[in-house]
Amino acid sequence: MQDIFTKLVLSMPMPDTKTQTVASAYMNCWVPTNGPARQLLSDNGTNFKSKQLADLNQLLRTHALFTTPYHPQGNPVERFGGTLNAMIAKFVDKHQSNWDQFLGLFCFAYNTSEHSKLGTTPLSLTLREPPPTMLEYMHLQPQNPQLRSAWGEAARTAMDSAHEVVQKYHRKRRLDCEQQDKFFQPFEIGDIVWVKNRGAPGDGIKKKHMLGHNGPFRVVGVQGDLSYTVENVTTRKQYRVHFLHMSTASNHQFERYATKS
Repeated sequence: MQDIFTKLVLSMPMPDTKTQTVASAYMNCWVPTNGPARQLLSDNGTNFKSKQLADLNQLLRTHALFTTPYHPQGNPVERFGGTLNAMIAKFVDKHQSNWDQFLGLFCFAYNTSEHSKLGTTPLSLTLREPPPTMLEYMHLQPQNPQLRSAWGEAARTAMDSAHEVVQKYHRKRRLDCEQQDKFFQPFEIGDIVWVKNRGAPGDGIKKKHMLGHNGPFRVVGVQGDLSYTVENVTTRKQYRVHFLHMSTASNHQFERYATKS
């Protein structure tokens, strides 16, 4: 779970992703320290669109939002999930039985690292007096600490790997943001566009022989800064699409569709 404004993350292990399990994790992990969210952004999974979670959002006066279909990059938690998995892979045993042992330590490393977009740490925006960062704790350690248990050695390894992975993550995020800004192309209502083909190949159909884009579509709505509602000019079916999956249909054979509505 992540606060989009401060980028603060919290994580807890769950046995499954059933609706009741997800709702319990939210109530017991996030709400006690941060309160109910005004808006709750999630993917389009059935557990998040269930009646139970809708009831919980209604009781807590939370407005549910959902990411653009087929675009997990629109969910910041997905990006943190990749970083968290990289941290776990650095220290987990060969049986992967201790993957959940240091989740809190990994979240602490992330929350006390300078964020590439914020220019400060998530905890500094959350607490009046934030704790020392993970790097500061590492520098305050003795040169060769005399740890007396295997657990202590594992915790030390987890701290080292967490700091290393978080730093790599934020360097990559800076590059990704620069790349996205470079290729961002705003569309207007009435524009004729192609949409990336996300369909799965059927029996005897090879994906490499499928067209890369479907269409043409007409832009009929704007959903935030990066997503649009498009309508197939033939079937009139509408879809929500991220701009990275769209391209301008400039071919002359589709000029008859380009009349502004």
